[in-house]
Amino acid sequence: MADGSFSEYVDGFTSDHTYQTATAVSYAKDGTSLSLSGMTWNLLNKAHSKTGEHTHTNNPFDVDEHDQSYTLRKGNQLRFLWHQIKSDTLDFIALQEVDLFTHDPLPAYVKDFLEKIRAKGWFTVHSDKSDDVRIPLITLYNTKKLRFISKRSILPMAVGGRKCGLEATFAYLGSTAEVCITNVHLDFDTDHRTAILEYQQQQIAAGKFTVIAGDANYSPDREHYSLVGDLDMPTNISRPIGEQVSADDGGRHLWRLDGFMAGPANANARVEITEGPGAYFKWIPANLLVKTIKGGGKQGKYACRTYDPKRDHTGHMTHISLPGLPWIRDKYKHLLVGQA
Repeated sequence: MADGSFSEYVDGFTSDHTYQTATAVSYAKDGTSLSLSGMTWNLLNKAHSKTGEHTHTNNPFDVDEHDQSYTLRKGNQLRFLWHQIKSDTLDFIALQEVDLFTHDPLPAYVKDFLEKIRAKGWFTVHSDKSDDVRIPLITLYNTKKLRFISKRSILPMAVGGRKCGLEATFAYLGSTAEVCITNVHLDFDTDHRTAILEYQQQQIAAGKFTVIAGDANYSPDREHYSLVGDLDMPTNISRPIGEQVSADDGGRHLWRLDGFMAGPANANARVEITEGPGAYFKWIPANLLVKTIKGGGKQGKYACRTYDPKRDHTGHMTHISLPGLPWIRDKYKHLLVGQA
């Protein structure tokens, strides 16, 4: 596979983010087990080219993306998403930077994808202009498990007030419970930590099992409090402001920017969340470059790697929250309302 690829279904550079998966489990008031398995992925709008209107300073794979290569990349992404849906391991997919779904008219290959997933029983919840989100969002969901009820935009930016999240409420089939999947693409310049914690606690009080999935996009001086996974695994290859890439640090300063946050289904329940298969970007120092990685410079090169916690024994584990509280890292528990 090429350096920027993480699947046999995707040829070459795919995005400046990698995909992540996780499963969250909680319990309704009547004791019914509720389980949501999902994927999140920032697809990257048309951005990487060396000249013209889409010139982009963050281009570590040296991509020169014009119309033809953009269409190829988007087709590859849809092929990968279709494979994930066909695997029957997911209940939802939260996508960010979804410009391919906003073209008018929709390209034929996008129409074909939507027809295929609908035939499989998957539908979409997407942002509209009236939702006033900062960048369009779309969530794909399996109608064999979820029935759509409503949506709303949440988490306003500090400046301008545009929203950074799209909440979708569903009936969880086979139960009386409602669950929420909240797709986020947070604003880099807004500290959303307190707002997210307050939102999660409101959802718990309302008895709605809620999984937040997406791109946390946080400033490097504000480690996000509860993204599930190993924060040393870089899922985004953007270089944090003020940071320089070092050939010997293994990319450790490129923290996980994509992932999941979960809260229990009611004030007496816990939530358990377990990371599943995904991918990450790895900085390969020049002295470790192998022949299959082309174009390594004096410092080194980025490459994409897949992982599966069960297969690779990487130490990922199931995180279990306290009753009635979202799962949160110990260092941030003081932020919980009423828990100081």
